[in-house]
Amino acid sequence: MNQDVEHLYKIKISYLEIYNESINDLLVPGSHNLKIKDDKEYGVKVVGLKSQQVWTFEQALILMNYGEEHRVYKETSIHEHSSRSHTIFRINIESNSKNKQGLKKTSMLNLIDLAGSERLNEFEHK
Repeated sequence: MNQDVEHLYKIKISYLEIYNESINDLLVPGSHNLKIKDDKEYGVKVVGLKSQQVWTFEQALILMNYGEEHRVYKETSIHEHSSRSHTIFRINIESNSKNKQGLKKTSMLNLIDLAGSERLNEFEHK
């Protein structure tokens, strides 16, 4: 857990792929067809999706690269390495106040890559 003078921080990473209407965990190879559930505390969540705690930026990049190795890619007429799936790389930051017991804030950043988005450059250059 990272910290400053007044807060303790917990940072967790998850990485999922949506391919052929199936949700796959890119951090757990073989974890396919996960289900979506409405959670009263966290909102919409993917059941069984791994959430890995990290302490450094480099650790987050390692997880992103690991997930990319398990993503679905295929060759197309435009690119030899084209994404065939949508992905969501999620960074969840939890902040706990040291001074005020029970005061917790949660923030979430979702980085989304849409399948076939590399074609956007083709249209910009016409």
